[in-house]
Amino acid sequence: MSLPPGIDAAARDVAQSLSGGRSASGARIVTVQPLTGGTGASTGGLRLYRLDGGGAFIEKRTTSELEYTLARAQLVDTAAGLPRCPAMLRYLAAMPDPAGGYRLFMERLEEVGGNDSWLWGAEARLAEAAEAFSLAIAAMRRRHGLALRPAPDVLAMLGKALTGTKDATDAQLATLRSALAGYPLRPAHNDLFWPNIGQSQDAETLVFLDFALVGDNLPGAEFHHFAKGLTKSARHRAFFLALTLQAAERASIPAGIMRAGACVTAAARARTRETRRGRPEEGQRLARRFLGLAEDALQERSSTREL
Repeated sequence: MSLPPGIDAAARDVAQSLSGGRSASGARIVTVQPLTGGTGASTGGLRLYRLDGGGAFIEKRTTSELEYTLARAQLVDTAAGLPRCPAMLRYLAAMPDPAGGYRLFMERLEEVGGNDSWLWGAEARLAEAAEAFSLAIAAMRRRHGLALRPAPDVLAMLGKALTGTKDATDAQLATLRSALAGYPLRPAHNDLFWPNIGQSQDAETLVFLDFALVGDNLPGAEFHHFAKGLTKSARHRAFFLALTLQAAERASIPAGIMRAGACVTAAARARTRETRRGRPEEGQRLARRFLGLAEDALQERSSTREL
């Protein structure tokens, strides 16, 4: 989907709302520029609008009905005076696009993406935001009857996908399934990584964006991208351990369960990713490595102590 040239009525209406409905110069859009990022299958383009009064906002074109539905639900709640989760990106407007898909107008965040190092030291803030996000999605689902993405059975997927030492793999998966079965699925962002995290304008709150994959999942599954840190540097490993410890304390779930859920999901994602790249053997190798890390995490499932 290509973005139309020029500035249309929808963008002008958002500019007006940001200036409190005034028709003064603060509502006038002075520059429009395309943004990089947001390259997922559902994203058709990103635009940054700047106002001569100093404000700015972003437009996203998406084919994700879930992302549009969540945006509309948040706008309804905001109009009703309900408190907004500070970890959720603030939508300014959302509408179907006559050309196909949806147009979402959103707040502009401060730091977003680049690399993951800007999050180092923010483990407590990120864990707090993830818990708040999960609770907010659960509440929105009750209020609006939202149909979120169903939880993928990653253990079943891995059981079908992994070959070779099948007996050992089956035993691993049975152990993990038994341990994780005692903890309910939780609403989660499911694509939580540095490109999808920004800071609020006051830099006090971490804010999540890109909600196309929001749905139920295993405890800790939302941290699967960060679980890859266990195979990287000592700094990446320390970040993952501290993050999951903080998240476990907030959710009253053992840290080992959080880490196992993240590692199991990382195993499934690695297998799928590498197979898509034409490297199925590498995908199986990585999946088995993450399954081993998930087993290691279960050794601490009765406490929230560090590994």
